[in-house]
Order: sequence, then C-alpha cells, then structure tokens
Amino acid sequence: MKRIERAQFLMVTTSHSLSSIAEGVGFDTLPHFIKIFKKVTSVTPGKYREQHHATDILE
Repeated sequence: MKRIERAQFLMVTTSHSLSSIAEGVGFDTLPHFIKIFKKVTSVTPGKYREQHHATDILE
C-alpha cells in the first residue's frame, strides 16, 4: 500500500514516466505495477495521472 501511495504522489507531482515511477517504488515490471495499482485504486496509473495531474498542481 505504501508503494502505491508513493507512486500516486509521484504521478501527480512529477513528469517521470510510469516505468520510472514503478521501478522507483520497487516494482520489477511495469505490467505488475499496473495490475497492483488498478487492484488498489480501481483505475489504471495512466487514468489516475490524467484525472489528478492538472488539478493537484494548482492546489
């Protein structure tokens, strides 16, 4: 859960690639990261970033 929370933070506060973020928070492969991220948040990492990136920067 902590790795996913850290990934969420990085997705909305940086422009790093999803692969880079996945590796940085400790996932070996991007597909595994996507699977676990979606299981925890109910959305894919790409969709999460799309939904939160612009609004969180303004806050």
